[in-house]
Amino acid sequence: MISAARGKIYDAAGNIIGHHDKRRRYECVVRFIFIYLYGGTRHVNILLLTWFQDAILGHINVEQSFIERQGPSADITNKRKGTSPLIGSLIELALRWAAEDEAMREKVPGKYVHIIHDEDGNSLVVLEEDKKGGKKHKKSNRMQKLFNEVRQLAGLPHVRPHMLKHSGVTFAVRAGMPLAEVELSFSTSVWTLWTCYVHLKPQLVGKRSFLRTYAVERGDGMRCPP
Repeated sequence: MISAARGKIYDAAGNIIGHHDKRRRYECVVRFIFIYLYGGTRHVNILLLTWFQDAILGHINVEQSFIERQGPSADITNKRKGTSPLIGSLIELALRWAAEDEAMREKVPGKYVHIIHDEDGNSLVVLEEDKKGGKKHKKSNRMQKLFNEVRQLAGLPHVRPHMLKHSGVTFAVRAGMPLAEVELSFSTSVWTLWTCYVHLKPQLVGKRSFLRTYAVERGDGMRCPP
């Protein structure tokens, strides 16, 4: 999909059948893919990420190399939205993106503030303030539309954004990343890995001592492999 966003067109068999000139249009999709793949951040939260710390919105700090998925005053939900270190290619890419957007802000003040933006530096999500001064966002289907266009160009019409997080977690576990680091980097839990990522159970069984310790510390009765 990244290759397709950058100019190539594929058929369903993975063969290159053409090229397009919409790379600038799809640069936001490339950023979206990398952040979802390496950061485990959910769709809406990715679209709201900025280059600066905010009470409500999440941000990426390239100097200290971490991603904060939501600001400290954001509404608390049952979804994990913690702060994690940047990993993999996202470390270098975030530095490059930050430098590019900083250069553009000098030319066009007020734009290129959100990490995911269109060709003109505008956010893909509309933000408003409520009566209490808190920031609210209007849901936008712009990223979904662009993502759909890219997946068609890639010959992958059934790919969904959340598959990127599952792919990132899968790559990390199979590459031998310690489970504690997987939890932190992808804002997930070993419990979620065990119950939802069933294809990883052979690798998780190999770490059963860690799983047992985790279950005891949580006291949640999690059943581990014998």
